[in-house]
Amino acid sequence: MLRCVFTNESAMLDITPVENIFICEYMPNAPDGYVKIYLYGLMQCRNPQLETEDIMLALDCDEATLTGAFSYWQSKGLVRIVGEGELSTVRYLSPRLAGMTRPIASAKYSDLVNNLTALFEPRLLSTNELRHVYDWIEVFGISAEAVYELCKSCIAQKGKRVSINYLEAVAKSWADRGISTLEQAQDNIEMVGEAESGAKKLLSRWKIARRPTVDETALYEKWTRGWGFTHESIVSVCMSMTFAANPSFKALDTILDNYRQKGAITPEEIDTIMKRDDVRREFIRMVFSRASIQSSPRASQREQISRFLDVWNMDPELVLYAADVSRGSPTPFANIVKLVTGWHDKGITKDLEAAKKNHESSTVAPQKKRSSTASQFKTRTYTDEELDRIGVSFLDD
Repeated sequence: MLRCVFTNESAMLDITPVENIFICEYMPNAPDGYVKIYLYGLMQCRNPQLETEDIMLALDCDEATLTGAFSYWQSKGLVRIVGEGELSTVRYLSPRLAGMTRPIASAKYSDLVNNLTALFEPRLLSTNELRHVYDWIEVFGISAEAVYELCKSCIAQKGKRVSINYLEAVAKSWADRGISTLEQAQDNIEMVGEAESGAKKLLSRWKIARRPTVDETALYEKWTRGWGFTHESIVSVCMSMTFAANPSFKALDTILDNYRQKGAITPEEIDTIMKRDDVRREFIRMVFSRASIQSSPRASQREQISRFLDVWNMDPELVLYAADVSRGSPTPFANIVKLVTGWHDKGITKDLEAAKKNHESSTVAPQKKRSSTASQFKTRTYTDEELDRIGVSFLDD
């Protein structure tokens, strides 16, 4: 298709019309340098053959100034930035229609727009992105000051190319948690910063060279803010995971929850529980050894022995005695459970001698009475005369 265009030289001799409304209403209050950037861009719109000219080179301005200028004119409704991320296309709008075509140009947001422009430069926030920002204020109820802190925090974590979807997710989470004021935002950012720092230290301890994920940071925050563990307490628990092939926050969460349920929060309390658990593991090993059980204790078996000691308050010597007498049984552990349960039901929980007597009495086989066929009949005593009559004489040869 044939295309007809002016030469660059012809374009230089052409004119760029500027509406008087721009000169009278917008130009007087515009920051220094912003008007000439607007006019140069307008010229490129009117003369496409000049659009390849480098505006920064032509006007001797830096990228920050260019970004600030077009963001300013967007807030006034005179241009619309299309596309997210770095500046791609700036669409010029008629100043006469600015009042009808600038849905985000409210004066009450101008300070926020200017602050965000400086925060994100050289990136320009598009019209669509700014619509999201205003939704956080008008729909989520987050103050403009808190929105600024939100963006600043996310940029610190993700960089200036952070997606609007990520920012939106954070804004929604703030709204769900009732974070709306500047003070609440700053407190939350400080809290999350501490949690991220603590989570990063754990990753470093595990020789994992990356930043913690949002979920990992949330877990650390739950442990410290929700459950009351200090970083020192968490580290002391990590020591028990030294031999884990793949230590993870999920596994650590399960272990910490177990200590929490046992009332162990401080390093000292955790150490006490650890020592008690070490003693318990050794005791269970002794039970299995004395009963000649070759397999490793299953979780259910460990729980059963713990129930004997912690719930039933059985003396450990009784459990060991049950293991001794169960040696050689086809099912030694089941026999241990049977013996200890029987003693418990009889109220024998501390007295080893009573347990021994009970076991010995139950293992003595009851003696069977001798019986004969003759014993099944009635017997009778005979006199000598009666014996003579029936012809029986014990004196006969």
